[in-house]
Amino acid sequence: MNIFCRIFGHTWIHAVDEPKIAWNAGKDQVELHASFEGQTQFFEECVRCRERRPWKQSGKLKTAGDGSPPAISPP
Repeated sequence: MNIFCRIFGHTWIHAVDEPKIAWNAGKDQVELHASFEGQTQFFEECVRCRERRPWKQSGKLKTAGDGSPPAISPP
């Protein structure tokens, strides 16, 4: 753990590990086919010390009072 994380606490950002893509030639050696290795994993990562925690620990998504998801305003 970084000294700044001990003093100020972690600064969490959302991150993702995407699967690696391997391109292989088909039986006729003309077309390429993609094959994926692994699964997509969502997590949070500290900017300073790179400590990771699962996405589920981050808490609940804030919703409007009626239970609908929050509206996203255009930039």
